[in-house]
Amino acid sequence: MKHHHSAREAVKDGSLASFFKNRTNDHPRFQSGNEIVHFESLPKQNPLGIVFHGVWFTIFSVVFVVGFAFLAQYLSNHAGVQTLSSSLKKRLLSFFGRSQSAILKKSARRSTILSQALSDANRRVTAGGSKSQQTVEMVELPPAQLYNPLGVNMILTRMDVSALTPHIPARYRHLKRWELVFSTSKHGYRLEALYDSVRERSRRLGTPAYSDPFVLVVRTTSGNKIGAYGSHSLIARGATGSRFAGNGETLIFSLYPNERIYGVSSRLARTTQHYWSTTNSSLAFGGAKQAGLWLDKQLEHGRSEGCTTFASTQPLTGHGNEAFLCSAVELWSLSLVN
Repeated sequence: MKHHHSAREAVKDGSLASFFKNRTNDHPRFQSGNEIVHFESLPKQNPLGIVFHGVWFTIFSVVFVVGFAFLAQYLSNHAGVQTLSSSLKKRLLSFFGRSQSAILKKSARRSTILSQALSDANRRVTAGGSKSQQTVEMVELPPAQLYNPLGVNMILTRMDVSALTPHIPARYRHLKRWELVFSTSKHGYRLEALYDSVRERSRRLGTPAYSDPFVLVVRTTSGNKIGAYGSHSLIARGATGSRFAGNGETLIFSLYPNERIYGVSSRLARTTQHYWSTTNSSLAFGGAKQAGLWLDKQLEHGRSEGCTTFASTQPLTGHGNEAFLCSAVELWSLSLVN
């Protein structure tokens, strides 16, 4: 075998390549029938020629994290970004606050009817004092829908409904539909037309004429807004067949300019039947001698006086204004049937 003095000469004449070829063919792992078990490859390079191994990968990661931190710090100090972030935070808090409030209100409304029914029952059992007005705790109730099939201007407003609702019996406070049955703007100034409207609605719905509670509202030419509430229909007759009707849940009230609501006097609640009377010549709420609210058959003239039935010590229209002229009259039905 020819000896070379340097590796360069061995590469030139091909003797080095021949040597490695012979050594490889003589090795038992590369003989015919033997399986090549293992090959080892070098790490690949990216287009920049950087091999992400070891120290290079660590350096790249540190640079990326530090750069991202600087970018976040810059954005947080930028005025526009701060304004956007603050606005987004307020909207999120407002949204979740409203959602929580809605859930709490819904839960409270579900328990209102039962708690108020128990409160009413307890108030009736413990009644017997000489106070002229019942003190009723104002509670949050579902708003009533004022249904106006007559298409006329209304006297009653949602604020009036909110003022009256806590004073009516608990079993009727959940009724959301208050229907306008009669209006002098539609039917004219006749008491008989008011009675006819109640009967017509009863025939239309196929219900007894005495079934639904009512609210009567009168606006005077002086601007007062007064009226009465009854727990069954206005034209119902009393149990004895007399011209008086109603029960101890009857109310008379003033909504404007002063809000005053009078219930039946506890002293008379179990002894009197003079809650209201309906005749062809008049409509009156209160006793036979002094009525808390009285209207004539033309629905033009009215009168209000201090009334022992409701323990009211002054007229609904104020002292010195017992007699009044009607500007408009409405009758609303708290519908048990939609």
